Amino acid sequence: MFDHLANGRKLSVSASLTAVPSRPGSERPRRGAIDAVPDLTGLDLSSLAEGHNYGHSGYVERGFTNEATFYRDIVAGANFDHDEDILDLGCGFGRWSVFLAEVNRSVTGIDPMGGRLTIARNLSARLAFDNTVFAGGTSNELPFTEAQFDGAWCFSALHFVDRSQTLEELRRVLRADGRLFVGLYFAVGRMIALLCYAFEDGGWQDPDFAFAARALQTGAAAAGPPNFGTVDEIDAIMGGHGFRVERFFDLDPGRSAILSAEETEMLSDPAHLVHRFRSEAAFRERLLSDYQRLCHAFDYNLSFLARRI
Repeated sequence: MFDHLANGRKLSVSASLTAVPSRPGSERPRRGAIDAVPDLTGLDLSSLAEGHNYGHSGYVERGFTNEATFYRDIVAGANFDHDEDILDLGCGFGRWSVFLAEVNRSVTGIDPMGGRLTIARNLSARLAFDNTVFAGGTSNELPFTEAQFDGAWCFSALHFVDRSQTLEELRRVLRADGRLFVGLYFAVGRMIALLCYAFEDGGWQDPDFAFAARALQTGAAAAGPPNFGTVDEIDAIMGGHGFRVERFFDLDPGRSAILSAEETEMLSDPAHLVHRFRSEAAFRERLLSDYQRLCHAFDYNLSFLARRI
């Protein structure tokens, strides 16, 4: 464990997952043939789409942003390598699905975009997995029976959905004592950064600017999209839907800037920050000139493990 500065206070978080060593028993043979691909980051995933629309957001084009060890260490560090039945919620093109499938009995990926599911199925077949299934659907009405899964994996997806409905559905499909891993859930610093760089890219009419502004004005406790979380509120948010947060992980290591009292105050009221950004040119220019440092010193992304209670 180490102390991490957040919002001017110390927050005790688990060390970066990428530094977590393999646990005893995790050396069993891996399913599939990921290691047969010499360069994961060089894979052209768009070629697996068979001409279907996959969103063209840059997500597919970026593909695997790291080699296999990175993904494997996070799966193991999150305690998701126990040969179980796992749901990958918002699976996209299957980036995490295949690494979960290496060390679990079955992995079911769900995503609303058919083109990404086509890529996921073709990627899984190319990597020789026979224990993956990919289905279309939405998180607020999961097409699964009660208590179907031992664990649910939700990476960079929870902030895009109705959080309350999604958490209720996840609790329904998880078995007693089931685990939920939430990775890179947008925190307040990430939403402020999105507000700023979307404004720089597209001005007042940029849809991401509107997304971030609505979220910051509505507050972290609001359930519907867009939404975000804070370390101070996530226990209450999750607890209200039958989950207990067991630990936080730091997937954004290296943040060391310490905010001044004035900067902390400037960022501590997101709704007022949006008001000032819209109405005060001097404030807006100041924030735009330094938002990367400010927002990365603030809570930026949240990653945590929760358990069904």
